[in-house]
Amino acid sequence: MTEGAAGPRPPNSSSCQGEWSSKGRSITITVKGDDLLLEMGSGPTLQVVPTEFSSEEVWPMRWSAMRPGSELKDSLYFLELSSASSSKLLVRRPVGDGVVEFVRQGTNGAVAAAAPAAASSEPPKEAELPKEAELRRKAILKPRGPTRSKSRSRSKSRSKSRSRSPKKGDGFLPGDWLCPECKLHNFARNATCIGRCCGAPAHGLLNEPLSGSEEEEFGALEMLASAVSSGGAVNYYSVAQAYSHKLTRPAFNFCFGCFGGARDKDYICVQSLDGVLTIFEQESFAFSRMLSSSFMVPGPICYMPKIDSFILCNSAMFIEAYRYQVLAAAAENVDQPPAGSQGAATSGKKVQVDWSTNIGEHARTIEVCRFSRQLSANQQEILVVGEQSIFTIKENGGIRLQKRVAEYGVGTALSYKLPVETQDAPPMCNLILGTKTGHLLIFKETTLIWCARLHNIVPVQISVDNINSIRGMITLMDNKGKVQVCYLGTDPPSASLVNTEMKELNYDEMEEEHQDLLRIIRQTHGEGSSEPEDVLKINVQVPRELDMAEDYDVDADDPLGRTDGMVMQCTVNILVQLEGTKAVDNVTITLKAPSCFSISESSIQLGKVSPGMNPHVIPIVFRVPLPYG
Repeated sequence: MTEGAAGPRPPNSSSCQGEWSSKGRSITITVKGDDLLLEMGSGPTLQVVPTEFSSEEVWPMRWSAMRPGSELKDSLYFLELSSASSSKLLVRRPVGDGVVEFVRQGTNGAVAAAAPAAASSEPPKEAELPKEAELRRKAILKPRGPTRSKSRSRSKSRSKSRSRSPKKGDGFLPGDWLCPECKLHNFARNATCIGRCCGAPAHGLLNEPLSGSEEEEFGALEMLASAVSSGGAVNYYSVAQAYSHKLTRPAFNFCFGCFGGARDKDYICVQSLDGVLTIFEQESFAFSRMLSSSFMVPGPICYMPKIDSFILCNSAMFIEAYRYQVLAAAAENVDQPPAGSQGAATSGKKVQVDWSTNIGEHARTIEVCRFSRQLSANQQEILVVGEQSIFTIKENGGIRLQKRVAEYGVGTALSYKLPVETQDAPPMCNLILGTKTGHLLIFKETTLIWCARLHNIVPVQISVDNINSIRGMITLMDNKGKVQVCYLGTDPPSASLVNTEMKELNYDEMEEEHQDLLRIIRQTHGEGSSEPEDVLKINVQVPRELDMAEDYDVDADDPLGRTDGMVMQCTVNILVQLEGTKAVDNVTITLKAPSCFSISESSIQLGKVSPGMNPHVIPIVFRVPLPYG
């Protein structure tokens, strides 16, 4: 049940039902029984509940859209309607100020684009704008052609004419964005806001909710990158779109490689949130496979070309390998009825895991590299950085080494290649760890060779790049989009170096230190090693004959060796005695017998053993189990 579902619903709580559209997108809100359901494209059906429960009618009325069974704190969208007869429905996310205005289908009205607005009030109408602001808005939102000038001077002149428009209009082209900080209109090529003293990043600030359209596409999209040269000039580069695919399931991560031995081209594997791997052979869709029916949450994934397998970590903390050829040959198992039900597939190969290794913790990153120095020239291994440990796993799934790093609080990790020693030798890798405390750690196998505190940044992503022809520059990014470039090294000393040859030697201090060291050595050798004063002695008493009494035969059906109906057994007495001056508490004695014998007790607990007392006598019965008997 959703939180507060038992409360009284206000009158007209279902007034948001109907079909709504905005910029080519549409949502449908329907009433099914006592529930309001929201359908948005190919996405999952969401449950819509009022955010306030009362018997009185309150306008504007607000709703929360969430997954069925979730609580209000896990809401995905908030909806707002100004009145029961209003034709405009405002939709926003729980974070950020961006609002999308949907228009009820069948009514006249323009569809407004995303604009920063408060969740509790309607966005300003055009008639309410000041005259000067209206004139500036018309000048800014004047439609422009499909081509854009890449001239630096023209970009400057156009940026000066932009004002802080309170909302987007028809002048926005696909990819343009409105800065959430200063409300400036930015072109798609701007990675950060052009506003003076602002610099807010574009990524992660989408003001419109996902609805199964452009945001769910991937591919080589048209984008503009910038590079800063030594003179400070900015150059823009255009990358043309090669192909794109629309994803039918929400994606979590992806990997790429020459799947199945493909030559001179890379394929793409997308892992969705429900554990489905979707393979794209460049511009063509290949297949989709569900890896496990008990899938819970996705984890990191990578591709290992040498064994043609996908390496991933499942929710049970197992590192698993799935061969590409096995996935391709398996029967279709996505969106299929469960086995044994009507319509279920009765033939075809099942998805089989190649190998599985339990690491006992969730993995943060998985990479294929050469991390261990003892590897031969043609060997690779799988480097797994978990929550508390570093693992290297062999190609067949065996764990090669493990290093515990729980004290560091790992946030992100990256393996980077070292310069090759010879032309024939393949490059080895070191490991960079970014911690949650803002430190950067460098590991060479299991040895920590470098540690430094970062400057006001806690990294969530690390990259090692060549910047301005300088190798080994470390690029870091935090969860707010802040990027920092640093390097390993030390600043040159500000003071001049001291000539140690000019320093006079103090022979008296050296002699005193030498005598102190000799004194410590003599004391150590003089004392020697001493035996412990308290000794726990254990003796045994073994009888010469077996116990053949019928009293020991507990059950005639026990699988034990017998002679004339009586169990063959031998009672051995263990004598425990303490020699010394102090008593010993909580003594545990563990017994282990060969497989041809069974013993009555495998562990003995003694609360206290005191010196000078009679020995503790502990009887242990040895029997011969079948088939040895």
